[in-house]
Amino acid sequence: MKLDGPVFAVPTPFNAGDLSVDAEALRECVRFLSDKGAQNIVSCGTTGEFSSLTKEERKEITAVCAKDFPGKVICHISSCCISESVELAKHAKEVGCAGVLLLPAYYFAGMGEDGVESFLAAVLKDCELPCFLYNFPKHTGNTITANMYGRLGKAFPGVVVGIKDSSGDLDGCKALKAAFPAGQVYVGNDGAAMTVLKDGLDGSVTGACNCLPEVLVGLDAAMKKDKATGGGHEEASECLDRLMRWHKAFSSAAMPEIPAVKSSIAHRLASAGFTGYSTVCRPPFTTPSPESTAQLSEWLGKGLL
Repeated sequence: MKLDGPVFAVPTPFNAGDLSVDAEALRECVRFLSDKGAQNIVSCGTTGEFSSLTKEERKEITAVCAKDFPGKVICHISSCCISESVELAKHAKEVGCAGVLLLPAYYFAGMGEDGVESFLAAVLKDCELPCFLYNFPKHTGNTITANMYGRLGKAFPGVVVGIKDSSGDLDGCKALKAAFPAGQVYVGNDGAAMTVLKDGLDGSVTGACNCLPEVLVGLDAAMKKDKATGGGHEEASECLDRLMRWHKAFSSAAMPEIPAVKSSIAHRLASAGFTGYSTVCRPPFTTPSPESTAQLSEWLGKGLL
């Protein structure tokens, strides 16, 4: 399996009051992404607040995404429990996902390379879908090194098909590519989206750009055009400028990233006629204030849409 174009890590909408999963709002979100050109999404990822979800909720969310998003759905299956990750992978296959995404064990930080690798291998040996490994040492406390990635790619051909790297280290991403050239390397760093493609990596995974999918899709298309004909650089630069202006506004918001993502996607969906997307978050996140949400909406309207 090969992905083409950027990947959007979908936020999980909750109903106000009981904080249950809002399946209707989720459907509207993934349809919006598809309408704006997105070809790939991640269900129950970091942006999707996976660590606040039960196993059954994760299955429900993934089933909705697989049914209502016409492109490729990558199901995030990470858990510190090996059998739970395997169960989530089996469910992802049953509902029609294209692949899965897998972190190393987390909470048990600072594990040796042998331990991290043995955990990943224990899930991969029973995984029946193509798998992208997921390197996010800031949150897991453990690193998937280039050598480890290369070994796992060779040990599980056809299963390990790539890696998502959110370490912020672009040189490290290039080392991952060199260690397993057959695998795709996707980078969780919107600000480097153009550099990632110039450096021969495969694309970006974003949470913050759920509200502006057409910008990241446009940048990717322009870079492909530039590579083929030499005529897309100006268009790509314009997309990057919009992207960086959004990130400047986004990072100035008086709220953490996930509530900000929900506030901004709620604005876009409301503009498209769906006003039922709640910005409610589960603790430890707090729901953004109306004032903060209004500020994000104002920034989105300033030449970004």
